[in-house]
Amino acid sequence: LNLSVVIIKLFFLKKNKIKLLLHFHNVLNVNKFNFKERFINYILFLLLKLNNFRNIKLVTVSNGIKNDLCKSFNINEKHVEVIYPSIDFNQIAKYEKYNKKSLNISNKYILNIGRLEKQKNHALLIKAFYKIRNLTDLSLVIIGDGKLKNKLVKLINDLDLNNRVKIFSNIQNPYPYYYNSDLFVLSSLWEGFGLVLIEALACKLKIVATDCPCSPKELLHNFEGTSLSKNNDAEDLAKKIIEMLKKNIQFDFKRKYLENNFSVSAHVNSYYQLINSFKEIEK
Repeated sequence: LNLSVVIIKLFFLKKNKIKLLLHFHNVLNVNKFNFKERFINYILFLLLKLNNFRNIKLVTVSNGIKNDLCKSFNINEKHVEVIYPSIDFNQIAKYEKYNKKSLNISNKYILNIGRLEKQKNHALLIKAFYKIRNLTDLSLVIIGDGKLKNKLVKLINDLDLNNRVKIFSNIQNPYPYYYNSDLFVLSSLWEGFGLVLIEALACKLKIVATDCPCSPKELLHNFEGTSLSKNNDAEDLAKKIIEMLKKNIQFDFKRKYLENNFSVSAHVNSYYQLINSFKEIEK
């Protein structure tokens, strides 16, 4: 889509009336064997440079993506703005007192939410949970759907974890599950932003996340009750989960910090300022 609108803009180059915001929500060219993606991105940034970024701004959802983009495609960072996605904190807070019995979960649990795809690396999480199955009485609840569901169900069966690991698909409202869990774990190989981490923070949850590109370290560095494990390392992930479960900490809910950075109003204001900045470009 980004490439398409840039090509369209070329037809209006003389009038120069079209202003573009091009969005990047994930790390580019993660799969080095995806030649189609790599070719499209090469052409896209070639056209941007030929156009000298005239009335064009790039928007990324994390500083990690911005840094990777600037480095990989030799882009001056002045052309790139970071605007975090947003959540509605007031809407989420409505579910804090939600009745756990209606969730059909009888015991305490560790929570993960994400598409059942390679990027989210659920197999790693299941293997890490297998390593600690005798060290905790908690279950593991995974909320999501995707093309790897059957493979993950088979892995759960092979490890004889049927009674301890549950995959719930078609969950319309995940917030009651956040509030009633004991720990949130993100096991991704990479994350453009990782909105689930902000949702977990909003629900006052302790968090363990893999230290993957690009956002977990960026989002969690300001919070106690969070921990990073080595990326794609089941042994270290298992260790960090047990350590976090044992910690008896008073969660520091930095509501003002969260709202200043991730609220809907902050999100809209960032776009308002960015769109107004085009006036400077015209000058």
